[in-house]
Amino acid sequence: MLIFENFVKNNRKEFVAKVKDIANFLQVEPNWLMAIMYNESTLDPSIVNSIGATGLIQFLPSTAISLGTTVEELRNMSNIVQLEFVKKYFAPYRGKINSWMDLYLATFYPRALGENSNFVIGGEVSQSRAELIAKQNKFFDLNNDGVITVADFKLSLQKRFKDMKGIIADKLVEAKKFSIKNPALSVGALLVLIYIGVKTTSRIIKS
Repeated sequence: MLIFENFVKNNRKEFVAKVKDIANFLQVEPNWLMAIMYNESTLDPSIVNSIGATGLIQFLPSTAISLGTTVEELRNMSNIVQLEFVKKYFAPYRGKINSWMDLYLATFYPRALGENSNFVIGGEVSQSRAELIAKQNKFFDLNNDGVITVADFKLSLQKRFKDMKGIIADKLVEAKKFSIKNPALSVGALLVLIYIGVKTTSRIIKS
């Protein structure tokens, strides 16, 4: 059973099977994907936030268009159909994701994937962009210096999950790259998170 599986309102069996298939394709843990989709949308494919980001991983309008659809179309898709666009979004990062934080970084700001801990998110474009991203996502600006580094982002994620009510693993394992040939790895990397009511309210344009 995957974490947050009970929060899938429709097509649960088919949805879970498809998540597992996508995870195998991406070479990641299916629970990593479930945790991120739950944190982004509470697994509601029709949810829309204040800036128009929509669906399971909160696709921005520009992101939806780059994937060959629109947020309006995504909002009206079944959860099963929308998962195809989740797969399409993450496909370019296949083989590059070594942890649940990497997968979340690919969701939040993929340009930073693989960068060192001092990399400033948005700083590769301009200082003003970095500051805008930090302003829109204050939770990740741990030291309130007006920018978000990769280190800030990862530490903030650890805090977010540790602060969740319920049960979590003693340690979120930064596992080595997932291997479908080594099913035992999934036990060590399992994110045992039980949490109700997290909805992302601010997003940035993915680069």
